[in-house]
Amino acid sequence: MQGRRCFLTGAAAALAVILLSLLPPADWLRGVSIDSLFWLRYQAFGPQQGPVACPVPLRAIAEESYRRPPLEGLPKVLWTPQLATVIEALLDSGAKVIGQDIVLPTSAEAFLPGRDRPYLLALRRGGQEGRLVLGRIQHGREPLSPHPSQVYAAGPANLRLLNLVTDPDGIVRRPPGVFELRVNGETASEPGFGLELAARYLEIAPETLARGNADRLLNFAGGGRETPVYSFADILACAEVGERGYLSEHFAGKVVILGAALDKEDRILTSARFVTAPDGAWFAPRCKHPVMEELYAGAGARPSLPGSMIFATQVDNLIAGTALRPAGSLEVFGAIALLALAAAFLP
Repeated sequence: MQGRRCFLTGAAAALAVILLSLLPPADWLRGVSIDSLFWLRYQAFGPQQGPVACPVPLRAIAEESYRRPPLEGLPKVLWTPQLATVIEALLDSGAKVIGQDIVLPTSAEAFLPGRDRPYLLALRRGGQEGRLVLGRIQHGREPLSPHPSQVYAAGPANLRLLNLVTDPDGIVRRPPGVFELRVNGETASEPGFGLELAARYLEIAPETLARGNADRLLNFAGGGRETPVYSFADILACAEVGERGYLSEHFAGKVVILGAALDKEDRILTSARFVTAPDGAWFAPRCKHPVMEELYAGAGARPSLPGSMIFATQVDNLIAGTALRPAGSLEVFGAIALLALAAAFLP
């Protein structure tokens, strides 16, 4: 009787293996299984250390930046002198590549002549040196791009797409490296923002880096270890008083992303949604302004991450070669078979 029971259980397990191998799992099940593996790894081993090849610092325009002079109460379109100061200071400190994940489609130059000039000069310098990449967003037929004066200053070759593509369940797990676009009725390829930054750091063509990294999954460290976050207002204050030692120590030879890390805006669900940390866990050592602890007191972990954090993870993964490869059909078949056999012989 026991032998017959084992035989029937084994036969059922074998049939399950065949069916599960031939029939692709539902999209939601595939996505949840990937996200759950991050949770299991975190529970077993804790937060993973970030890549040692080139950590990607994130200069974040966070809630703090809106509460400190001279940015307090100032519309972002008028931040161009401050952006210029920070970009010039980072270029002087030896940052290898600067990526601006902030799109300023308008300009106040018509109302305040000369206000944008320092910013345009900083963009021109970064563009000519090949150390600056601006971002744009494709919405329908017309993209949301930086103001034409900014594109002209930086150079059109230094403009890349910021779009993040989600899986069918609405979760970002694999940002595209290359976009296929229709231009004047013809298909054209364009590297994405993250791929461009990583390729410039590695000093190889984006197309070369894209080969072998297609369909790779983002490898999140978890627990707030994704990438160090620096306050934009703090770096601005540091640059204004000429603290070059701090800037060189933290940014020389690195990919630096300028983006937003706001409380509500530009937050996206990723496969790290089960292993995130409170926003304050990301902060790096400060130069001038201490962390406004009152803004983060009692804050818990949220499942979403700022979009700039996703790009920073993508760049880290591409540089260090730590992106994850989805399991192939044979690997899936083997895993299911082992689990089915184990279940068949359980008492």
